[in-house]
Amino acid sequence: LDIYRLYLPRERRASGLTWGVIANHVILLVVGLKFRRLRSSMLQSMDRGRRPEIDYMNGYVVARGKEKGVPTPINAALTQMVNEIEAGRREMNPSNLDGLLG
Repeated sequence: LDIYRLYLPRERRASGLTWGVIANHVILLVVGLKFRRLRSSMLQSMDRGRRPEIDYMNGYVVARGKEKGVPTPINAALTQMVNEIEAGRREMNPSNLDGLLG
């Protein structure tokens, strides 16, 4: 599945409803329905009471960024957030993303 072929730039969206646009929406709908229960390995780990892999993934990016003098604020905030959720100091909630991106 080539996701870039499904992307609708502003000029294609402005042209209205075409068969190509309808086909893209149908493809996205079918793929979305097929994979709607897909869960990341990190979420599966947390659901099973295991430590999430956040320190080995995003935490690694943060550590390497510090070594190289490259700021990684989103990775650092995400690592902290997941660790807080895992420790029970923060509830798992989609609204957590508001603070992360804001």
